[in-house]
Amino acid sequence: MVGQLRLSSSPRLVAFFATRLRLEGDRVAGEARYLDGAGRVRDIAVAADGAVMLLTDEDNGALLRVSRE
Repeated sequence: MVGQLRLSSSPRLVAFFATRLRLEGDRVAGEARYLDGAGRVRDIAVAADGAVMLLTDEDNGALLRVSRE
């Protein structure tokens, strides 16, 4: 999965999503969107086990942990 995940936000920081790109050679062969609507992400960190930690600041803000199944 290395090199296949892209984290993005809107220019006004009101939306967040993660996109996984399936690569075949040097071209994108598929795309899947995750965490769409997760809220405004204010901080991102990588845990010791490689999981991605996301902190949101919505009214019901959350600490989200994203890892392999």
